[in-house]
Amino acid sequence: MTPAQHLKWFADTTTWFEAISPSEYEREVPSCPGWKIEDVVSHLGIGLGLAYPFALTTAPGAPLGAAFADVPFPRPMPTGVAARAAFVKHMSNCLTTYKQTDPAHECWTYEGPGAASFWFRRAAIEIALHRGDVEMALGIVPSLLTDQQSLDAIAEAAGLVLPLAADLLGATPQAITLFHDQSGSAFTVGAGPSVAEVHGTGDDVLAASWGRNTDRVVITGDAAAARVWFDLVPVAFARSE
Repeated sequence: MTPAQHLKWFADTTTWFEAISPSEYEREVPSCPGWKIEDVVSHLGIGLGLAYPFALTTAPGAPLGAAFADVPFPRPMPTGVAARAAFVKHMSNCLTTYKQTDPAHECWTYEGPGAASFWFRRAAIEIALHRGDVEMALGIVPSLLTDQQSLDAIAEAAGLVLPLAADLLGATPQAITLFHDQSGSAFTVGAGPSVAEVHGTGDDVLAASWGRNTDRVVITGDAAAARVWFDLVPVAFARSE
């Protein structure tokens, strides 16, 4: 996907979140244990909308975490109508900043030196994942990603998210292969020969790779090895993803 497509995806999902009434914020979010909808909204508004733009001003060679060292995180995190207000404010600023930034602008990323387009993609995928969480909490059928979106998100999971989670935990799971069945594309994560294949719709394989709805995929080969990978993200990121 192009940077422009990522920004449109990000903007469209942001608009969807803004339409949720704070009267719904007390609902529990089963896929994010211990969180209510207001926690998801607050996490996105502060952890993404407020924090992510700081990465664009961080030197490409900065150490892990340096991009967010100066972010004025509020304590405690906003709740209720304050959470919605913070979401609207910070997401608007984030989108404006991204639209005014050259996608090729050099900056720090989770992969090391990179470009601003990394963050356009990261923001679009993260907020889309959380939309699925909240849709389930609201009791509505989660909206499906397009084949292009789910392919892009699985590629990011295999190339960035899962390896980063493993590194943070000092884990070295056996290699597995994630399949995007709609396109036939496959992504191997981990070193050495792949010991398992994970199949399903793009949405289901993506969800499983992030530790969500892991029973909705078909695993051939060493299922236990695949589930080791599925368990990494919730632990490594402590549900802050």
